[in-house]
Amino acid sequence: MDWMQAKKAGEKDGYMDLITVSTALIKWALAALVGCLGVITLLGGGYLIYKKIFRGKRNMSKKQWVVLSLLVAWFLVVLGLTTISRVANFTGDINLHLFSGYVNAWNKWSFSELQLILFNMLMFVPLGFLLPLLMRRAETFWLTFLVTLLTTGFIEIIQLVTGKGIFELDDIFHNLIGGLAGYFFVMAILVCARQKRFAIQFVLRGVMIPALFGALIGSAMITYQAKEFGNMPILPAMKQDMDEVTVENKLLLHEDADRASIYRNIYAKDMQRGRDIADQLSRKYAVNFSDIIRREGDDNRIFMGAAPDGHEADLYYQYKDGSWHFSAGDAGGSLSDHQAATLRAEMEQWLSQSGLLPDNAVFSIQDNNILRWDAKEPEDLAHQDNDFVSSIIMVQFAKDGTLSDLFNQTIWNKFDRKLELISSKQAFEQIQAGNFYMYSPFQKGDKLVVNEYALTYVYDTKGYYQPVYEFKGYINNNERQWYCQIPARK
Repeated sequence: MDWMQAKKAGEKDGYMDLITVSTALIKWALAALVGCLGVITLLGGGYLIYKKIFRGKRNMSKKQWVVLSLLVAWFLVVLGLTTISRVANFTGDINLHLFSGYVNAWNKWSFSELQLILFNMLMFVPLGFLLPLLMRRAETFWLTFLVTLLTTGFIEIIQLVTGKGIFELDDIFHNLIGGLAGYFFVMAILVCARQKRFAIQFVLRGVMIPALFGALIGSAMITYQAKEFGNMPILPAMKQDMDEVTVENKLLLHEDADRASIYRNIYAKDMQRGRDIADQLSRKYAVNFSDIIRREGDDNRIFMGAAPDGHEADLYYQYKDGSWHFSAGDAGGSLSDHQAATLRAEMEQWLSQSGLLPDNAVFSIQDNNILRWDAKEPEDLAHQDNDFVSSIIMVQFAKDGTLSDLFNQTIWNKFDRKLELISSKQAFEQIQAGNFYMYSPFQKGDKLVVNEYALTYVYDTKGYYQPVYEFKGYINNNERQWYCQIPARK
């Protein structure tokens, strides 16, 4: 896999859009249908034995058999989506921090993270809806509550034991909320149908949970839009447990606070920028882009197109920062010096005329077949007040000299202002308190040695380039390197 293929593969991993969910649901719905027929056949056989041989008195109506079939199919679909379809990538991971999913979605301002929360709720709505239709006893709140709780708990335990998921308290909570939402909704329908009137109390219960979450999401959106700066994705969803961890400081820290510059990516969250680039590619290479723009995850927007020869020619536009990747076919072999010089001149002329190439970009040839331009960001960003551009542009060509792939990660940063920072000592105190992100949690008795720090920059969710303290060190020994970032803005 070459670098362009790796880039494209990376863009397609780690997201959950409606197309992905729909495809998985269709796949497992068909499998669940087959499994459901088998389970219902066994249950039907057992029911006949109960009635004919043991002279059982209890009867099941056709409606109950239909509802039971739907419940079995639902359970098999959920089991397929949450365990069977997954690879065992987790080893006993447990997350007992309630609402950590909301904190993570807020820090990243991530629609995909919110989708996961809502999907976990919607996934259990059928259980709460169907149980009261299966038997009158399930019309009582506590029985539905208990069955839903036991079902979601069972699935989480399966995930934990098999390593195919994380045992998360958030998942249990959201599954339970979804089940109760289905219960309140079906009870509103049943009560209104039996009483033959609009039972306002039960109707309000039926819409209570969706209305509450709608209000919470709306409030979060209003709060976010009112903020001047964006959220910091580097912040953790949960604090690290530092009670059993020894922290050794080998740094010379300062109590005095400094001031630092903040910049803004002028093309962050700019969808028109993506359309303009698609238009420029269309004019230059006669690509016919579809009017439909596909969304993948929070940031990736795909302009699907076709080259004049009929091959796919797609533009992957990163909505969060304005970078993009144009893929138009397979790359060729090495370039001769003459080919490289000719293609370079042609490409530089078009990129410059289109405003896609920074003036300070430095040219090089990578692996004898990639034309590359780099513009590094200035040193000591904290103490300057000039606009700047950082850029990596890489281009590959097919054997006939036509464009194959064009990756353009050019970020146009505008100086915004200077703001007060917290001191390095205050930042280190955040480490001691566990307020930092770390993929693998500490183990009891770990020793964290911090021996290096620097002021660097990361983008927030609104495209502001903010200063952060980056600390480095190791855990127990030099073979287990460690680092974290702490927001520096006061």
